[in-house]
Amino acid sequence: MFSINLSLKHCEYNHNIYVLHVHGDTLIIALYVDDLIITRNNVDLILGLKKQLDDTFEMTGLGLLHFFLGIQVLKMYDGIFACHPKYVLDLLRRFNMDDNKPCVTPFQLRDKLTQGCDSPRVDTTLYRKLVGSLIYLTHGQPNISFFY
Repeated sequence: MFSINLSLKHCEYNHNIYVLHVHGDTLIIALYVDDLIITRNNVDLILGLKKQLDDTFEMTGLGLLHFFLGIQVLKMYDGIFACHPKYVLDLLRRFNMDDNKPCVTPFQLRDKLTQGCDSPRVDTTLYRKLVGSLIYLTHGQPNISFFY
């Protein structure tokens, strides 16, 4: 296996992550099918790895990471920020909310609640789909900042 030749170690918690420690420097590789994300604290480690990989495999270098699996990656002054605005925009379109205006509270203020109601019934299926999509948004995909 190629990773043995490079002394890469599987991450204990995610077997798609490989780590290499060399003289206090760290190189991290995230592997997904045929895509690699490589990060490091020493640029020479990446250059050496890319050279070895290029000598062994047919590869295309795509440069700095901007999108990966639908996640947008933005370089910040103190690290990177990962977010997924496409999912949010698709979610707004799916529930016909892409033209809505922002508001502080999602309901009318100063309305009096009464026991009898003549308004149409709410589609609970649509509501459940929306809540499920929001739960997936916050727990199913990364929505956090990564700093190094």
